[in-house]
Amino acid sequence: LSGNDSLLSNISVAITYPLDMSEAVQYLEFGDIGWQYIVLYDDSGMVSDTVVAPEFVGYLEDSARQAVDSVRVVLPLWDCNVPHSFSMYDGMNIGVSFVRDSLPTDVSIFDTIIVESGAYPDSLLKPSLPGPWASYFAFWAYRGNDYEVEWYNTSGASSGDANTVRVIDLMTGDTIGFSPYDPEASGAYDTLASGWCFQSHLEVSDTLVLNGTPPATRNTKFLYINGGLVGLNKGAFMQSGGPVPQVGEKWRVVANPDFPPVFVNALFQITPVPGYFDTVAVEQMNVKVVPNPYLIHNEWQQSFASRRLKFINLPGDCTIRIFNLNGELVKTIKHHHTYAPDEETGYQVKNNAGGDEWWDLLSENRQLVASGVYIFHVQSDVGEQVGKFVVIR
Repeated sequence: LSGNDSLLSNISVAITYPLDMSEAVQYLEFGDIGWQYIVLYDDSGMVSDTVVAPEFVGYLEDSARQAVDSVRVVLPLWDCNVPHSFSMYDGMNIGVSFVRDSLPTDVSIFDTIIVESGAYPDSLLKPSLPGPWASYFAFWAYRGNDYEVEWYNTSGASSGDANTVRVIDLMTGDTIGFSPYDPEASGAYDTLASGWCFQSHLEVSDTLVLNGTPPATRNTKFLYINGGLVGLNKGAFMQSGGPVPQVGEKWRVVANPDFPPVFVNALFQITPVPGYFDTVAVEQMNVKVVPNPYLIHNEWQQSFASRRLKFINLPGDCTIRIFNLNGELVKTIKHHHTYAPDEETGYQVKNNAGGDEWWDLLSENRQLVASGVYIFHVQSDVGEQVGKFVVIR
């Protein structure tokens, strides 16, 4: 519903209790990024640095947008993939993977800057790398979205030179607020990475600085937006007498799809499709469980340590799900082609062994299942089949 579409690949849904499912939608909502100080130690155990790490807060919500579970994750400063699974709700488990690239990086998180209306030369604009700041730069504020930059003058003039901007997130429609982020200011602004500002090497500002107080390095070089830099005047200092954006100009800042975005102000809707009992027989499949019933003493098992039963007549590729009578998922088994040697040709022949798959009667948690009736569901490209078998211990 909002946020970057590529984040969908970081969200997973697992149906763990089908009988609890309903058609009510669920939501995943993520707020603004926070921060925490993290202490780093060297090999001798001494404190080597104190850094700011990004903190993400997410909420699992019901159809009325009321939170039913939440997560707070602090990401390290290196390359990582931190998974989290929310508590089961309405028969489903929602999982999220928080991903970030390692720093420093040689990738500019903005791809191009386009002057959509106005006279400022495109050739003077370039996506910029943070240079020596890279190890501290706020890539955790990167949304992965495009931005519109509209120039105006704080005096209210309707024409002439502009001295400040409005920044709009073109995916969410949010207006990005001014925040004075400067990674060279001894960490003073590290917690304010979500926002925009003008940057030089010595200070930040909410207006262009063309003739700042000495030294000249106070003059503006960059427009910072949520973790990325737009180089003005090719990344050189803005000078009086040179090209200056005009009131009413609009630029488009295009995101780099190769850099992973974060879950900033993102909102996702999960639409469940509950299962149903299908009384129509599937004639083309004839999966069986042997032995059925399964007895603790039977010809299949050689010892008490090797309890197992077999699914036979399986399609070449299929998924077997085993449930108890409460509808709880006990085990998921992925079956692939069964090969056996052909005595005449010597080649491996697909499904020559009959499409079989063993089960050791252990659940997903590696616990021996109890006595009782169990339901199996076989899902494949050639059809589905539901059956049942009995375990007697």
